[in-house]
Amino acid sequence: MGRRVAYLLRRGGTFYFRCRVPVDLHDRIGRVEVRISLRTSAYDEARRRVATAQFMLSHHFQVLRMQDDQKRPSYQPLFTVDDVARLGKNGKGVIFTGSADQMLNMLKNRLSDTYGALVDAAGQRDAATDAAKAAQEEAADAHRALVRVVNGGAQQPSPAPKDAGLHRDSRKPFADFIEAYFAMKRIEGKHRTNKVTTFKEFASVVGDKPIAEIDRNDIVEFHDRIRCGGGKHGRTASYKTVNKKLCDIRTFLRWCKEQRNLISSNPSESFTADVSQGEREEGEERRRSFTADELQAIFDSPLFKGCKSPDRVFEPGTVQCRDHRFWVPLVALHSGLRLGEIEHLEFEDIVELHGRQAFWVRKASSHGHKKPVKNRASDRKVPIHPFLVEVGFPCYVANRRAVATDGRIFPAFRYSRFFNETLLHRALRIKQPDMCFHSFRHCFKDALRNATTDLEARDRLCGHTVDGMSGVYGERFVSREQANAIDEVRFPVDWSHLLP
Repeated sequence: MGRRVAYLLRRGGTFYFRCRVPVDLHDRIGRVEVRISLRTSAYDEARRRVATAQFMLSHHFQVLRMQDDQKRPSYQPLFTVDDVARLGKNGKGVIFTGSADQMLNMLKNRLSDTYGALVDAAGQRDAATDAAKAAQEEAADAHRALVRVVNGGAQQPSPAPKDAGLHRDSRKPFADFIEAYFAMKRIEGKHRTNKVTTFKEFASVVGDKPIAEIDRNDIVEFHDRIRCGGGKHGRTASYKTVNKKLCDIRTFLRWCKEQRNLISSNPSESFTADVSQGEREEGEERRRSFTADELQAIFDSPLFKGCKSPDRVFEPGTVQCRDHRFWVPLVALHSGLRLGEIEHLEFEDIVELHGRQAFWVRKASSHGHKKPVKNRASDRKVPIHPFLVEVGFPCYVANRRAVATDGRIFPAFRYSRFFNETLLHRALRIKQPDMCFHSFRHCFKDALRNATTDLEARDRLCGHTVDGMSGVYGERFVSREQANAIDEVRFPVDWSHLLP
């Protein structure tokens, strides 16, 4: 691999082309540097793609300079910082005044005048020729977008839908259907807030385009935009974040097609986010179980062994603080429930199963709460481990029932932050990226694997889809024999200080 060059930037395994904005355009564009995703993790390929990116940026810089003082007032907000970040796609973020023929001639002149820049950027004639062809295709796309804008920037009426069988509302923009979608799907709270953010980002890409005209190019453009600056504080977004946003858009468009007949096909189907090799390797080793020593260190901490006071649970003392912070990790370890499932447990979710008490993970709520369940298989009953009973969990539930006003076994609390950042990182100095609260679930799976060879029992207890005909026919929950497997779940930890 040759010497790294300054105009290439690598973030999250993906290369970006970075270019300084000319001084005379700083005020108009609003920044001094722009970055364009090259959508590749290969260095040599990134260098080849730089030519087209550089050409398109140079072209649009020149276009900005050529605009006279009569550009329509809406021009400035149309060409935003985000638009600059996606100029390498289709140029639709720039709207001109004048006739379509004049625009086409100007595009041809720009192609001719700036062709020489390709040779310097690519380093060889063949690469420059390929880049020129690609740039011409991009310019042609830009012209097709601009042809709708004539004489003062007025947009012509949209043509009739390609599929005459679509609903008449298919000529309305994407944003007009968001509230109806939320109401139909009953999306509320945090989920609604997250989706609103995603939909606003997508609306900034498609604008007022009729929803029936949203195509694959819009999905690609949306992907590139959020991949480049969709993370916190404008940083490169992770594969997980990008894929989640794409899933939100895919689900929405699927609803538009199947429930409202607004689009003839879903352009986001089968589209997946780019993932770098580094992210792929990170995903493979994302979480792991706690070791025996790590488990012992966690449950030997003052929170479990004795602390100063309920407000000083990480300082050694004699106070036994057996509140929600004490019980949630123990329940997670001995049941395999996910944190979200534990947080939303209600008193009515402790039910009888084959003569013993069990947790019932389900969507139904007796108090009007929205309870997340990952999938159909996650709706399950998990017997309460005998150790939890021995340590005093039933007493905690009874005391909590007497004071709770929301019907939940555990009060609202930021459990993930408390455990991952405060207990693990600060108190125990455990700062491994593959260790977090979810590691308790992995520990349970390992212990359950040692307790029984019944694969179906393990799947049902952990909330995994049961393969074969057993998942279609028969009992919905674990059998008596399968439920008893949890009694054999053991952990190499000294629990003597927790026992009465």
